[in-house]
Amino acid sequence: MEVIRSNFADALERVGEAIHEAEFLAIDAEFSGLEQVADLRKSEYDVEQYYIDIAALVKRYNIIQFGLCAFTWSAVSQSYISKPFNFYLFPTTTTGTARLDRPFSVQPSAIDFLAKHSFDFNKWLYCGIPWLTQAEEESLVQQYRNKVQKGFDDIVEDKKGKEYMETARIQIKQVYTSKDGFVNLVPHNAYLRRLVYQEIRNHHPDLIAQGRPGFIQVRVAKKDESDQIKQRDMDRFERDLSEARGFRAVFDMMKASRKPIVGHNLLVDIMMMQSQFEGGLPADFEAFKRDIQMSFPCILDTKFICETAAGLQIKSTSLDALLDQTSQYDCPPVDMHPAFTRYFEGRLHEAGYDAYVTGRLLIRLMYHLGASPTDIGVAQHQRAIAKSGPVGQNKHAKVDMNTLKAYYNKLNLSKGHFTVVNLDA
Repeated sequence: MEVIRSNFADALERVGEAIHEAEFLAIDAEFSGLEQVADLRKSEYDVEQYYIDIAALVKRYNIIQFGLCAFTWSAVSQSYISKPFNFYLFPTTTTGTARLDRPFSVQPSAIDFLAKHSFDFNKWLYCGIPWLTQAEEESLVQQYRNKVQKGFDDIVEDKKGKEYMETARIQIKQVYTSKDGFVNLVPHNAYLRRLVYQEIRNHHPDLIAQGRPGFIQVRVAKKDESDQIKQRDMDRFERDLSEARGFRAVFDMMKASRKPIVGHNLLVDIMMMQSQFEGGLPADFEAFKRDIQMSFPCILDTKFICETAAGLQIKSTSLDALLDQTSQYDCPPVDMHPAFTRYFEGRLHEAGYDAYVTGRLLIRLMYHLGASPTDIGVAQHQRAIAKSGPVGQNKHAKVDMNTLKAYYNKLNLSKGHFTVVNLDA
């Protein structure tokens, strides 16, 4: 399912249901860039230094497309049901009274790669979903409260402002005697408009000034109208804030679910997510690991599993190659939910599709390792026989994800003398 700004609010309930029902959540992300660290030698023997190097890059770039695929076991069909979502993310400033103008970097080679794989840049720019961190949201709320309590700071009238306001003040006083009950003022720029609002606010609390296309209408306030206008303004701010919060609502649901998170070569994705939606990365590597464990207590990296599991005989660990190499693994079918039709045909390097493929790969690995009396699957294999008889009699019984427990919270790191980032260590 493709999710953009216009259908995000409607899709959010469906996303929440999919997360709630899921056995696990597979993710993938496309970035606006992420160049390689220039001097690799200094972090070749030091994982902490590698983290520092990557963290310095991560804060410059954005996730511009996020894939989330929820996988649920169906006991009726003896299959997994997938619900993939593909989100375009863009920090738009069109969210009215609650907005942030955040700069970020774009790397040409990353854009070239996405263009080669048919990334829709117009959809990203015009329809991308914004986001706010919790701290940013709290700051916007406080700014709004301060504005409501204190109003705008007064500005000084310059020479042209004084000339305009001499006439405007005469017109404003005519409101009280006008048979129409209002007057229209035509300030020609934002500075003069602000002076008009300032005059009404400071000297005519019984009047209302409302902006219209090309002019400001000033009239006598009706009973309780000021309170009603304040309530309308507050309602509008809350709507704008909800729109500006955007994708962080999905991120928060993922965290709250405590469901296993699955990805392929996942370290940078996790760092980008934490930086973008939590508001930055800690300077200390140990603090980063603690933060991730609090957010996502169970993470599985399919690239790490394929690189390290005994007996897999994997030649290439790229995602598309792995899907082909594991095609003969015996496991239950993975069916697409009938309401999710976008990926009936492949769309490699679209984040939603890559998340779907990653989840399929995990299921194949889980059953292949769990059904074999080798590697870490011995205990699982014995339990399956004890409960269901020989594996062949019920080969598509649900397999416990603890089959892969030895790989929990271990992320691939093809870097110098290191192959793993162990979040539990």
